[in-house]
Amino acid sequence: MLDLPERRRLYHTPPPWVKPGTVFFVTICAAPRGANILANERTGSALLASAAHYHNSGVWWLRLLVLMPDHLHALLALPAERKLGSTITAWK
Repeated sequence: MLDLPERRRLYHTPPPWVKPGTVFFVTICAAPRGANILANERTGSALLASAAHYHNSGVWWLRLLVLMPDHLHALLALPAERKLGSTITAWK
């Protein structure tokens, strides 16, 4: 397995000047790093279905979701009443 650097945790609360409906770039890493945890039929299908459910329910508006073996990237926007950190935490 590759010796990957440890990722820094980022501040997840957008500043007050960010407008509702702004599209965010989100990266979520799985553990252990370097293993194919997400990009397989079972897990990948479940992630895509749950992301679609959040989109169809209006929890977020998903523009793009890319599954990689040990992480995912998403472009998404949130309604004004939603908070980025708590929404992502609930989805995880």
